[in-house]
Order: sequence, then structure tokens, then C-alpha cells
Amino acid sequence: MEKSIYQLICDNYVDGALSESFTLPAGDSGAAALCFAPGAGDGITIYHSARSSLNSLQIKLMAQALESASEGDYEEADELFYRLTGEKRAISLIDELQRYVDSHTDELDMEELFYASHYLITESTHTECVKIGLSIMELYGISDEGVREVIRRLGSYDEFTIFAIWNIRKWETGNQEIFELAKKVHSWGRIHAVERLEPETEEIRHWLLTEGTVNDVMNSYSALSCWRKSRAEKVLFGKPTDEEYRGISTLIDALLDEGPVFGISRLDDPEKMLLRFVEISPAYELGEEDCEVIQNIRFWAEDNYGHDSPLYVACDEILPSQS
Repeated sequence: MEKSIYQLICDNYVDGALSESFTLPAGDSGAAALCFAPGAGDGITIYHSARSSLNSLQIKLMAQALESASEGDYEEADELFYRLTGEKRAISLIDELQRYVDSHTDELDMEELFYASHYLITESTHTECVKIGLSIMELYGISDEGVREVIRRLGSYDEFTIFAIWNIRKWETGNQEIFELAKKVHSWGRIHAVERLEPETEEIRHWLLTEGTVNDVMNSYSALSCWRKSRAEKVLFGKPTDEEYRGISTLIDALLDEGPVFGISRLDDPEKMLLRFVEISPAYELGEEDCEVIQNIRFWAEDNYGHDSPLYVACDEILPSQS
């Protein structure tokens, strides 16, 4: 018998974390299962794609799947949802699915629907169906610790992190749980977690400053959120420690890269901020990476203000001495 996705994750879940080398085997087929790194397909959809509504046939299929789930036929519901997500990724249909459930609570057996969602997340062998299960479960207030642990484990895999977070944020300690999850994922999962993490404590703010934007995709996706949530500018205009300086350097480098998302252009006074960073840099032991950041700042200053700008001149004064 083929193992469920959840069982595969449990088999590779050790000491509260998923092995970083673990990836689900390619097995699903259809339009929703193009080859992406874990979480990449949904990440691209969230950040870069317009979402289209379900057509009439897809709505009918979704309704049939929910009806089967409501009637306790979980295997049929799994198969119908698999057919549906073969045409459209779960990330693109969950809003309509949740609205449908909310508007049909008198017709659907909500208790059976809950058990169906639990079946999907623990027994399905289809990636997108696990996401559907998590999306349905989001409609319930989950207090059962056993179910929460299932969600935590699924969330430790980048492909499911965002769906787990939508559940976790409703828990009484949701923000701290998202923080713990953010530290365990390193790709799209971290990007999604950082975006939804509130800087409630100094520990969280420090992590956002020094580690939050570092991921295996592109640091720029999280740079602006980390800059704002960590209060990086306040740290910069104080007396940054060596660790804080390195964190600010990493953030600035990512902010300067506005290829995938907005960054440096969304700050109120980027020239002032960058000039402060360059002016304090000689107080630290600068390595090759630090000099590359200052070089990138010089390129930015040249493009925006020219060779005579104070920022460009400040960069120029530092870089020759480091060569």
C-alpha cells in the first residue's frame, strides 16, 4: 500500500524538525503538478500570478467533492479533489472553496466534513489534496493537540507551510508557533512565515534582523518585511553590534535587488539610510561580502544620484581602502 504524504513526512521527522534533504517523490499528474521545488509553485502564484475564478464545471466538481466528504465517503472526496486540482492548484481555489462551505453549512454535515479534512491531511497520497484538507480544517477552531501536531509536521515541509500557517495563526499562541516554524523551514516556507510573523518580542525582532530574510529562494522576497518588523533603521541609527551590522548588511543587499518584489524604493528616505550604513561601516571589520554590499550601494547611488552625491563619494572613500 502506498504511504500517505503525511506518513512520509513523519518517517523523516526527527527531533521536532524535518530532514532538510527530504523531498516528496514526484507522483502527482495534471496541470497542478508541474515540476517545482517545494513551495515554489504556490509561491510564484501568490507573488506573481493573477488568480482566475473557477468555471462552472470546476464549481460543480468542487461541490461534488464536498458532498462526498459531507456524506462520509472520504476516499471518493479525495479522488474528486484530485481531479479538481489536476486542473487548478489548491492555492487558486481555496477562497472559493471556503466561501462555498460557509454558505452551505445547512446542507453539509460539518462534523463529517471535519473528519474528511483530517482524512485528506493524514491519508491522502496527493499533494494538492493535503492542501485542500488543510484549507477545510482552517474553518474549524482546532484545539486538539493531536491535530495541531499533524499541522505542525506538515508545515515543516515548505510545500505545506503556508497552508499550515493559515491554521496556526488562529491558535492562542499562533504567533509564537509561526516563529518556531519559520526557524525550521528554509525556502518558500520561511518567506511565507516571515510575511505573517508579528514582531511581538525582542527575540523575534532580533531574528528578523539577523536571519529572517535568509532563505534558499531569494533574500529580497522577505527583505522589506524584515526591515520594517525588526526596526532595522532604529538599530542602524543607534550602535549596532557586529551581529546586527551583518544582519543590516544582508537586509540592505536584498533591498537593493528589486527584481522579484519592491524593496529599497519603498523606504521613506533610502539615501539617508544607506549613507548612515556606509559611514559606520569602517568601524567594523569588513569582509569581501561587506565590500560587495557597499559596491552595490555605490551602483545604486550612481544610478539614482550620480557620481557627485554624498552617498557615492562615501562608498568611493571606503572601497579603495579595502582593495
